Amino acid sequence: LVPDLANQMQNGTYQTVQTDRIQTGVALVDKKAGAMLEMNWYMTQMNLIGQGKQPDPKLSAWKVLLKTLWENGKAGLSTGRA
Repeated sequence: LVPDLANQMQNGTYQTVQTDRIQTGVALVDKKAGAMLEMNWYMTQMNLIGQGKQPDPKLSAWKVLLKTLWENGKAGLSTGRA
């Protein structure tokens, strides 16, 4: 969420950014898919930055979850760990 993080660190102006947990608001979904959801939410933010766009701190967790399922099916629910 801080596109110029490297510059801030180099200049000594970096300050810790506090973020909320990425949640859908549905306890069962958040418990079962929470780690995957957070990882994909941040990957989406990095993708926006990579496209030269601003990150979207208000990006819906539901939007990320549904996009992940649409693009990857059930395999998208994995965090990639064994």
